[in-house]
Amino acid sequence: MQWPSRAEYTEAVRDYPHISLQDPKLRGGSPRRGQDNFVISDTGAFSIVFPIDTVFKTFALRCWVKEIGNVKNQYEKIDAYLQQIHLPYFVDFKYVSQGIRVKGTEYPITRMEWVEGVSLREFIKQNLQSAHIFAVAATEFQKMVATLHKHGIAHGDLQDGNILIKHNGTDVEIKLIDYDSLFVPTLQDQPEQIVGLPEYQHPRRVAVGGKAREKVDYFSELVIYLSFLSLSENPDLWTQFGDEKRVDRGLLFSKRDFENPNRSDIFQELEKLSPDIQQLTATLKDFCAQTSIDELKPLETILPNRPSNPITDFWRYITDTLKNSRHLPHLWQYITDGLKSSRHFVAAGTLGLVLVICFIAFLIQMNAKDAALSQNAMLAKQLAQTELEIQDLTSSIQTMENTNEELNRVNGELQKELTSKNSVINATSSRNAANLQRQLNEQKDKNRALQNQIDGSKSRTIDQNDTIQQLRKEKTEILTENRNLQKRLTDKISEAKGLTDRVQQLQAEKIKIQRQNQKLQSENEVLTRQNQSSRDKNTALRDQQNTTNQMDANTVVSPEPLKRIQNVTSGAGSHNNQGVIAFNRKDYDKAIAHFRTAIKTDSELAIAHYNIGCTHLKTKEFFKAISSFSEAIAINREFKEAYYNLGFAHLRSGARKAAKSSAELALKIDSDYEFARNLLKVIENIQQ
Repeated sequence: MQWPSRAEYTEAVRDYPHISLQDPKLRGGSPRRGQDNFVISDTGAFSIVFPIDTVFKTFALRCWVKEIGNVKNQYEKIDAYLQQIHLPYFVDFKYVSQGIRVKGTEYPITRMEWVEGVSLREFIKQNLQSAHIFAVAATEFQKMVATLHKHGIAHGDLQDGNILIKHNGTDVEIKLIDYDSLFVPTLQDQPEQIVGLPEYQHPRRVAVGGKAREKVDYFSELVIYLSFLSLSENPDLWTQFGDEKRVDRGLLFSKRDFENPNRSDIFQELEKLSPDIQQLTATLKDFCAQTSIDELKPLETILPNRPSNPITDFWRYITDTLKNSRHLPHLWQYITDGLKSSRHFVAAGTLGLVLVICFIAFLIQMNAKDAALSQNAMLAKQLAQTELEIQDLTSSIQTMENTNEELNRVNGELQKELTSKNSVINATSSRNAANLQRQLNEQKDKNRALQNQIDGSKSRTIDQNDTIQQLRKEKTEILTENRNLQKRLTDKISEAKGLTDRVQQLQAEKIKIQRQNQKLQSENEVLTRQNQSSRDKNTALRDQQNTTNQMDANTVVSPEPLKRIQNVTSGAGSHNNQGVIAFNRKDYDKAIAHFRTAIKTDSELAIAHYNIGCTHLKTKEFFKAISSFSEAIAINREFKEAYYNLGFAHLRSGARKAAKSSAELALKIDSDYEFARNLLKVIENIQQ
């Protein structure tokens, strides 16, 4: 797979997070930014990491720039194993196969829980005035690696950036990140893709590599543990061997120290410290001399032993000797030989009897002592458990008492409310009974009136027979009319049902139209924001043009020229040199094509990234130039010309503060760098 570059990932996360972030938990989040609104990132040999802030929490977005094998299978096995054991040294993570989109293509990522902590080097720099904390960190580190060994786990790349430390007072908490090289038992004997930094790894592993196994951390564990212990005794070692003058990310040791420890200054200094550190230093020397890491031992087995107590050791030797049953035959042989001698029969018999009695008494005493100690330990354990149960029971009783008081209070309130309601009910019942009695009397009066009417109607019954016949005829006609009306009503109901279905259909169409309107409104809002962004960019470009005009009126600086690679006829270097030739012929498109071919051949060729940036400067594409120079600096932190041209590009784009920062970094690499000094003078003149 052809992976995006660091600059392409940065551009996607910085400019289009709403499009590029495909992971559901990251979607809607935004990258964390630092000074000059730059996106914060951390680059490694195989990946680049961005902190992403979402509504609920912060995550670490990790993107690969190189192929490191079957990442999906590896992370699934790691996740399955860590879920079983739940160790506190790892953070929650998830492999997402389609987590980020770059230039229309989706790539896998890992999403990790963001851990607040500092790296090893930063932890040391922050605590040089409280060196005792380094001994605490060493102890916590040793506990962590012992736990990893117990579960058959190796990180595979223990180093400054992959170990985060959070401390509060004397409490130290350690977290491991970056699990690309993590080994669990289900990954046994798979080829290693990452062998770690040479400042922490055995020279043989860095040179040869090998298969994934549990022993790959043994060397780096001792290096880190010994560094912490040494700094706890002599913090000045950091100024002497670990200060900011180092270009690597080691602690006290470098690659050269491991290759030739007998000529190493740091090894000689450690041999002047305490006996424990001298012993560990000698062990590290032995590790360096081994031709295979399979000969190394875990940290917990090589730690210096505690000072022994001669009296305790002597008593333990005597008791162990007496307890050992293999001495009984020798004692018995001595006794029987004495008995065979007639001259010493009585003395030997007496001595044998005394020794046997003493031995039996001693064994009984030792057994009784062991039983008493075991019983005391068991009773202490039971007592502690009982105290915990009593505390829990006391807490439960207190909770129950509080609950009981609350229930009594609620019961009292309910009782008052019930009494009040009973009074209302009784009053209401009395009123209802009186009303019912009055209604009953009225109904009786009506019944008597009806009876009188019935009696009067009997006399009229005969006269009404004819009327009844007429009414029956009218009734038949009314029934016929009712049936007709019923049929018409049924037809109307069917028609109304059809109208109801039509209304529901129209309502569904209305909802659909409303959703389409909402979508159009959303798209209109996006277009409005994009138009606003375009107007802001146009305003920025006008400001940049004004700045550029001002700069052109005052500046006397110019960018550093392109770089050639000497004595090459093929490969990435050849393409780089052909690009320089095309540039000199003013064929800038062809020059960039050659430089990109060189990068495809060797993605770590910083000069090719630098030359692309120079070409973009020539064509006044300053933002593209900034991206290319940043890529070159990410590969080579000592590339002073790249820092200078990056500052020049920032200045031409209007970012004077960023231009000044880049020029100062170039001067930090080379204090006599005249181009950078001139650039700083120009920036100061412009600001005035």
